[in-house]
Amino acid sequence: LTMSYKQNFARNRNSWGPISVASPGFYRSPEDDDDDDDELKAIQARQLDPLKEDLADWLNKTLGIDYINKDNFLDELDNGVVLCHLAQIITEGVKKAIDKGLVKG
Repeated sequence: LTMSYKQNFARNRNSWGPISVASPGFYRSPEDDDDDDDELKAIQARQLDPLKEDLADWLNKTLGIDYINKDNFLDELDNGVVLCHLAQIITEGVKKAIDKGLVKG
């Protein structure tokens, strides 16, 4: 009985499940994948651009600068200089708040 089950299973294992079911139109060409990638990037840009604009405005206002925008946002943050300046300003603000007794340090 065990032997026949194993033989039967081995013989029929490809006769069930999604692998054995032909799916017409399921194959995607590399060109389709490229089109999907482009569409996904466009969707992401539409969703992220307003956030980049808001963050760029906030950074410009907070740091007293005016050169960061949505187009150069990631490049300006990439080397860490802007973030270090932001950390310094936040640290100074926290020290002032502690000195005034607004927060406990």
